[in-house]
Amino acid sequence: MHLVVFIYDSDLAGYIGKKSSEEGIVFYNRTFDGNVIVGLSAVDLEKKIHNVAQAMLMSNKFVISTKNIDKTFGELIIGSELCGKPVIFTDENNIEKITSGLNLNYTVSNKENILSEIMAKTADTENGKQDFTRIDIDAAFNVKGIGCVALGIVTKGAVNVHDTLFHSSGKQVLIKSIQSQDIDIKTAGINTRVGLALKGIDSEDIGKGDLITSEKVSSVSSIDIEFKASRFAGENVEIGGRYVFISNFSYRACLVEKIEGNHAKISFEKPIAIEKNDAFLLLRNAAPRIFAAGTVL
Repeated sequence: MHLVVFIYDSDLAGYIGKKSSEEGIVFYNRTFDGNVIVGLSAVDLEKKIHNVAQAMLMSNKFVISTKNIDKTFGELIIGSELCGKPVIFTDENNIEKITSGLNLNYTVSNKENILSEIMAKTADTENGKQDFTRIDIDAAFNVKGIGCVALGIVTKGAVNVHDTLFHSSGKQVLIKSIQSQDIDIKTAGINTRVGLALKGIDSEDIGKGDLITSEKVSSVSSIDIEFKASRFAGENVEIGGRYVFISNFSYRACLVEKIEGNHAKISFEKPIAIEKNDAFLLLRNAAPRIFAAGTVL
């Protein structure tokens, strides 16, 4: 089983896994009882909260240190409630009073048992064959003798060597080889972080937030959404509101054009490749900066 986990606390992240690449989010890798854990730890939470939102959306579970009960910690637990995913808190501080008013699915663990808690009660999301393949890209670069290599996480289906897929631009790309955990593999399923050697595209034409899919996914300038704002935000999503829209590794400034109940139409400063039912978070300047969440209609 492969599992992606958001981690708040670089020391804790280093305990959970071995540090690998960094592109706004530091990746940590660990094999535990035959399972592969990929940890995502955001860089510079105070100035770049979008890294946190991206890591949360990409992850199956959250591991949040209680070592420092501060403003950032408060923002993280509000974001966790909006995401609705399981949370594991460390046991440095008692947080019962803080979490009592929140709808959180959480456990508390000491450091020694944290890996077991991460894997506990985790559904095997790799069961069941899916006809649609999707890889969310976080970085790309050229490797001498290989060519374009893209790093990303398989979020739907499975990718195989020699597959012909589509980049967000509409270009067809051939999967020449796949690596995971520095090992060459023939196929990679859901939640696997992969390095893909690609034919048919240059690294400068791929960026963080792009998609590689088995069917074309169009880039759009506006979408309809269903949303909910945190009750701790002190405001709702408003017509004319300008926010930052985060969906997986994508990051766009957006404008709210229309609202009907909990549905809205938003437009983007530049097109974004996105699918129906993709989850998103909305960010604003005031705390809590992660203040609303929803799905694409």
